[in-house]
Amino acid sequence: LAGACDERITYVQSNASGMFGSGCFRYIQGEAPAEGKIFSDCSSETMEHMMGYGVPWPPISFWFGPDMCAYKDREADLPFDSHFLKAAVAPRWLLETGSVDDVWSNPRGSYVTWRAAKEAYNFLGIPDHTACGYRYGKHGHWIEDFTNFLDFIAAAEEKKPYLWGNADAIYGNLPKLYDWDTPVCEK
Repeated sequence: LAGACDERITYVQSNASGMFGSGCFRYIQGEAPAEGKIFSDCSSETMEHMMGYGVPWPPISFWFGPDMCAYKDREADLPFDSHFLKAAVAPRWLLETGSVDDVWSNPRGSYVTWRAAKEAYNFLGIPDHTACGYRYGKHGHWIEDFTNFLDFIAAAEEKKPYLWGNADAIYGNLPKLYDWDTPVCEK
């Protein structure tokens, strides 16, 4: 949120923040847990979880107000999703990172919203101001995420392309959950 709202922040990294962060309300990753597994091993957090059923922090109404609760089980009806927040970072720099294995934070949903926000970067003619890549491993902001962010910043400062960004290779076949593309100017 700070990266989207505070223009003093030039470089923003979104990493494994899940629901109400980088995740997607409209895309829930995974399935119900198999016997012997916990829910977070199998499925991303949902609005229901954020409302206090299964997470050890205040319910959603504490963070976002009671009107948001009306969208429980109706996430597709929300007038926004996380791509709005990511697109608000433009024209500044945005790197999306996380772990493929961190299902609870919804890396697939994070990719879907990043891809939607990238359309804003394309429209502004600055597609290189954003990148998305994932590692394997546990939830968290680990040294690999941090060093990738530093490399992203260094590439931007040197006006060179940022070459790491494996998300399209990993998740490129996921459905688009938005119905817009960057307009193309006719010459």
